[in-house]
Amino acid sequence: MARNIVGPILKEFIVFVTVVVLLSAFIASAEAKLTGVSVESAVQPGKLFNKTEQYLRFSADVFKNENEKTITITRGNSTFTYYVPTPHGIYTSSVGTTPGKSILLTLAIMTLSLLLILVFGALWGLRAGYRGGLPDRILSVLGPGFSAIPGWFWAVVLLWVLWWKLSVLPLSYLDYVHRASVEGRVTIFTYLKGLSLPILTLTLVNIPVYAMTVRNLVVREKSEDYVVTDIMRGLPDRKIERKLLRVVLPSFLTFTSYSFLNLLMNDMAVEVLFNVPGIGRAFLIGVWILLYTRRGDLLFFASLVMSVMYFLNTSIFEALYLRLDPRVRRDA
Repeated sequence: MARNIVGPILKEFIVFVTVVVLLSAFIASAEAKLTGVSVESAVQPGKLFNKTEQYLRFSADVFKNENEKTITITRGNSTFTYYVPTPHGIYTSSVGTTPGKSILLTLAIMTLSLLLILVFGALWGLRAGYRGGLPDRILSVLGPGFSAIPGWFWAVVLLWVLWWKLSVLPLSYLDYVHRASVEGRVTIFTYLKGLSLPILTLTLVNIPVYAMTVRNLVVREKSEDYVVTDIMRGLPDRKIERKLLRVVLPSFLTFTSYSFLNLLMNDMAVEVLFNVPGIGRAFLIGVWILLYTRRGDLLFFASLVMSVMYFLNTSIFEALYLRLDPRVRRDA
């Protein structure tokens, strides 16, 4: 089992390193173009290596809570003091929170959304694929529609209904948490309520898409001989459905792994819309800093964190796939 996992994870790690190098090359090229320097010279192996090292050093230093550095210059009778912000200071002043909290916020949104999507998507798709009826008819309408509509659209719909019309959920995460901290009533439920709209957006837009995938897998699988035999033996539908779920689960996990990047992009949009200082918001701010200051360090950091999340997601789901797929030899 362990030997089976090492190969796929090593392959994903090679892809991850390649992505980091390409990311460094793209950002270095953008910096060169904005500053009027030749793009070809910026991506030469030696200069690209130095740039990648600079970006990685910034990404490491962004977690160090250091004081601003000061430079004092004396000219005649005048003394000038310049403040040089640290990577940590640049991040906190730009994004609105520390990098550690940003990562935790994005992980909380992604993890809670993904768990809800997996549970409700699997249950709905299983029921629609095996029993048909009303759940299948509803899914056949909603599945294609939701897959064609971007996540930000549903974010606007939920914003209008739950914030504007009903006033049951906060619009801005930062404003809601700040107001609660001023009033001295911050609890874990404060953070969860502040993140409710982003989580609901990602969940509702993806459940029909995931359910449709499970439904198609179940419809294809239920014509197999073992299912027909179980039906003829008179086994309860619940037992047959559990067996079908175990069989289609590995393929469903593979689909989830490949769809993670799309979920991450939707998360970026809802973080910006609902004022959540996560990695998605840091990415957008990094783009603006690159355009106006010609420095791509923050953009590289946000992209690097997203790449690490994707690598970990792929590795975890690959391991689960090998663990759950009955076709994989356990003694190989």
